[in-house]
Amino acid sequence: MSTAPPTGPEDIALADEPSAEADFEIAVHRDEARHEYLALESDVEVATVQYTEAEGRVVLLTTTVVPAFRGRGIGDELIGYVLDDLRDRGARITVLCPVVRAFVAMHDEYQEMLDPERPDF
Repeated sequence: MSTAPPTGPEDIALADEPSAEADFEIAVHRDEARHEYLALESDVEVATVQYTEAEGRVVLLTTTVVPAFRGRGIGDELIGYVLDDLRDRGARITVLCPVVRAFVAMHDEYQEMLDPERPDF
């Protein structure tokens, strides 16, 4: 699996774009027991970011959005929350998830969180 940053529009397109008709309220929280960040709409789990911890860093593994909720920007909202939370906690990160990798490539404010010593697992 490549850990190179996105190089073209096809990579950047992996990030979830909000639709104009988005009308919903999302609650996001970290579930340490499951090693997941969860996005909930009306107490229904609609998206997750799975992670693990290894050698003093957080490894972001995968992002999943329930198909019926895709295209509403939920993935971006969740990823932004995850990265903000990890930055507030002073975490270094390794990104294996291509969706998170595309998001970080589009948001320079998260670049300093990347662990240059461990770009892969």
